[in-house]
Amino acid sequence: MSCIVAQVECPIRVGVLHSLSGSMAISETTLKDAMLMLIAQQNAAGGLLGCEIEAVVVDPASDWPLFAEKARELLTVSMVDVIFG
Repeated sequence: MSCIVAQVECPIRVGVLHSLSGSMAISETTLKDAMLMLIAQQNAAGGLLGCEIEAVVVDPASDWPLFAEKARELLTVSMVDVIFG
C-alpha cells in the first residue's frame, strides 16, 4: 500500500470573515474572538501539520455584497487556505 503525503506551506493562513461593525457585529464579534482563541490554542499545542496557523481577519461590516468582496480578497490577495465566516 502506498501513501501520498501532501506538501504543506507554512504558515497555514485562515481567513476570518465576520462583521466587526454594523448590525451583525453584536453576534459576530464573539465568533471572531472564538476563532482567534481556538487558533491560539492550536498554535500553543504545536500548530497544525507542523505549521503555525495565522489568522487573517476582515470586516465585511454587515454588508452582504461586501461579504463576497472580502471573501474574494481573502482567497486571491491574502492567499488564505480556508475561510471561516
